[in-house]
Amino acid sequence: MAARATVEVLTTCLGPEPDSGEFHDPGVSRVGGVTLRRFRNDYPRVAELERRSATLVRSGEADLVLQERWMQERGPYSSALFDHLSACRGHFDAFVFFVLESATTVFGLPLVGPAVLTPQVNDWELMRAELLRSTAARARGFVFASEDERRGVQEIVSGDVPHALARGTSGAPYLEMARLVSEGSV
Repeated sequence: MAARATVEVLTTCLGPEPDSGEFHDPGVSRVGGVTLRRFRNDYPRVAELERRSATLVRSGEADLVLQERWMQERGPYSSALFDHLSACRGHFDAFVFFVLESATTVFGLPLVGPAVLTPQVNDWELMRAELLRSTAARARGFVFASEDERRGVQEIVSGDVPHALARGTSGAPYLEMARLVSEGSV
């Protein structure tokens, strides 16, 4: 994607697997043509607390306050990242968020303007959570990993939302959705 557009990746110091204990240093670096900004997590994840909260969310018994606490615990949660999103939202044409079941998406997407969401839903029972449903409803466009994911998300998001289906490793669907969002077409 960086060959065709200016791309900046905003992420936390937590590694790709939350329970692995893998962390990276905060800061700014360049990877190929991409600027990578890592932000410190506010606190480590407590897996047992997250699991207990998730059980209540799956059962439909969690009110919005508990859903928000569950998502903070699920992480990764970085107030520095959220502050940066608020400060830079007018500097980018569009934002792309990955993984709906992530604190970065749930708390970050509402802070920015037009956003594309790649939901990557891992646990459909969690989609009972109003917090996740309302976050998905804020997206201006979607890039889905599969037809099944498209159908599942469209069941919880009302209306016909613009979307693309990612195939392989091409950045084309993300660029196309970001272009439509930045032009105000969606």
